[in-house]
Amino acid sequence: MNDFIKDLDIFATNTWKCFFEAVKDTGIKSDIFSVELFVSVDEEFLNKYDLNNKITFMLHSKNGKGKTIYLYNGMKIEPNCYYVRPKGYQIVSTLEMLQEAIKQNTYKPDITHLEMPEHV
Repeated sequence: MNDFIKDLDIFATNTWKCFFEAVKDTGIKSDIFSVELFVSVDEEFLNKYDLNNKITFMLHSKNGKGKTIYLYNGMKIEPNCYYVRPKGYQIVSTLEMLQEAIKQNTYKPDITHLEMPEHV
């Protein structure tokens, strides 16, 4: 999982650099408070992590705070899952969640079966 996030961070950093270089060259002086950019990842990246091109990534920055948004067929992924987990339940990784979106062919995958207690 850490490799997935690390690889995605590389793509994200390169995307931000390209964006800020382009904005800098326009001579715009005012601060930009909210920006959304698509991160372009190659087929090799998707194959490496058992994803397909229905999964896309967007960088969202608002007031200097950034996050990655995950999309399936252009819709923000919102898993059906526990938001407050019972004690002993395992946390589902982002990569597992994205893989489930593909398996279930939905932007709202049910990942409760991945969150089962570890001892089951």
